[in-house]
Amino acid sequence: MPMKLLLRPPHLAAALALLAAASTARAAPTNFLLTRPGQAEVRFSVEAPLDTIGGLAYGVLGAAQMDPESGATTARLVLDLNSFHTGLDLRDEDLRDQFFETSKFPNAVLELKQVEWAQKPAMGVSSQGTAVFSLNLHGVTRPLAAPITARLGERDGHQAVNVRASFDIKLSDYNIQRPRRLFLKLGDTAHVTFDGTLLAPDMPAPAAATAEARLPEVKRALISVAQVPRKPAPPKFKFPADSINGKGERLFADKNLGGAGNALTCASCHAVTDERAGIYEGKGVHPSHTLYDAAHRASLWQGLAPAPGKAASICNRLFMLSPQGLGPAQEAQLEAYLKTIAPDDAAPALNYDALALTRRTALAKATSGDPKAGKALVEKFCAGCHGKGRVRPELTVGLYEPDYLVQRIRWLPGRDSRQMPPMYLDRLVDSDLRNIVTYLAGEQSERIFKRKRKGST
Repeated sequence: MPMKLLLRPPHLAAALALLAAASTARAAPTNFLLTRPGQAEVRFSVEAPLDTIGGLAYGVLGAAQMDPESGATTARLVLDLNSFHTGLDLRDEDLRDQFFETSKFPNAVLELKQVEWAQKPAMGVSSQGTAVFSLNLHGVTRPLAAPITARLGERDGHQAVNVRASFDIKLSDYNIQRPRRLFLKLGDTAHVTFDGTLLAPDMPAPAAATAEARLPEVKRALISVAQVPRKPAPPKFKFPADSINGKGERLFADKNLGGAGNALTCASCHAVTDERAGIYEGKGVHPSHTLYDAAHRASLWQGLAPAPGKAASICNRLFMLSPQGLGPAQEAQLEAYLKTIAPDDAAPALNYDALALTRRTALAKATSGDPKAGKALVEKFCAGCHGKGRVRPELTVGLYEPDYLVQRIRWLPGRDSRQMPPMYLDRLVDSDLRNIVTYLAGEQSERIFKRKRKGST
């Protein structure tokens, strides 16, 4: 049954009542309303062992009042906690049932008491200040202070104010309990951000919307925060540091080649050895094809890149969180290195049919495999990144939903594996993946999340 995204009228009435009470103490204040889905979004992130869990909600209503003379500002926002989505249905279920307990506490209420502005809000100017709030969450009300930014302007023919604020809350301060085995695995602090545009009255009537209708937009907007990095073992280099191919070799193993929050290197995904004898070298299987003999391929990145340096730049943008890609010097250095490990004058282009099939193939009966075989396969396919001294934390049996694992590995719709590349079907076949998922999901008694819905795997 779809959940209603809009809150019940009494919440909006309460917000309007706040404005009416405040108006008697101020001369000619400006009132702003938040009444339509999409006017605002609320995000949270909490660190977890595999990566940071992020949630996004549009189900927020409220009102604000600003005195144009003094800049005095008050507001009341009501957030429907059922409208949060994390990109995975079962994880959303955990969020509602085990953390927020929305059957008891369906809403969170944030009241802005006062703001100390560094510069009084004015049309077309972004003003920063420190806000004093009270937050009612999970039946507990506590004060908090946070930085806030406001910008007055126009939208849809109405005077508008865009407001942004961010703050951290401790889950334990609001009596939000975590499963016992998850206690040391999931941080106690949630980072929360609000970004919304409130409009002056006389707006069109709010359009009805449901969480089901908004879900595709929510899922597209979800971006996982960077996964928790681990310091990799120092690489060993073959070429002198002052040579162009030596510089490229070092870039190949440097996570600083990526953008903010990046934890990957080129070597995280690609081997530089000849894989004709097999993809397993005793140190794990790389998720992507080797770059040995790749510099002279007939086509790179399905024809999108004319040279190896340009192909590396595409990878840099897609997987290493670098918006601009590589600079010309970096492209030249990486290309020089790749050519030193390409002994042949020509090589065939990669066949991407396996990747296309991977990204549209789900996994039937994901937990019906052999967990003992899965444990050995985790060491073979996963421990190269998820292990001590590697770029990702070690994996924990019982912590992951089966569909979450399959989506991340295969890049199926709904994934949030922004930095994890897909593991091609010709590298990790169905039967091996089924064994891995069976092992990592664990027995029912081992699973951290206990679900009300029967039949969940």
